[in-house]
Amino acid sequence: GFGVAAGEYWLGNEAVHYLTSQAAYTLRVELLDWEGNQAYAQYDKVRLTGERQRYRLALKGYKGSAGLQSALPLQGTSFSTWDSDNDNCMCKCAQMLSGGWWFDACGQSNLNGIYYPARHNIRKLNGVRWHYFQGPGYSLKATRMMIRPSGVA
Repeated sequence: GFGVAAGEYWLGNEAVHYLTSQAAYTLRVELLDWEGNQAYAQYDKVRLTGERQRYRLALKGYKGSAGLQSALPLQGTSFSTWDSDNDNCMCKCAQMLSGGWWFDACGQSNLNGIYYPARHNIRKLNGVRWHYFQGPGYSLKATRMMIRPSGVA
């Protein structure tokens, strides 16, 4: 991984691929808005393919308070970056939305978007967003994605 463990830390797609190909894992996404509201999205099963398959994300079993449906495509989509356009849109979502993510067709979420501070976080389609929590143009204050082996309480 890379980053600072006490702050922004990224395990990396290759490490997540390795872990999720060895055993069953659960994914939890935690979200915090600028007003102090919290929400989560949890997936019973998460699997990430390797680089050759463009880090395709597959999820099953959504539940949570971050919306009635998942803001990540459950059927699976590949990871797009500035220089590797793997989404289902002709518009190059990673370039347009300023960050690498599992966009599908520019999608309902982007936790790798531009971080906008309070009072500058409204109407920001390229911000840190989760559509079903605070809407498509609200850039969140903080997010966290965590994985753990399935069946751990």
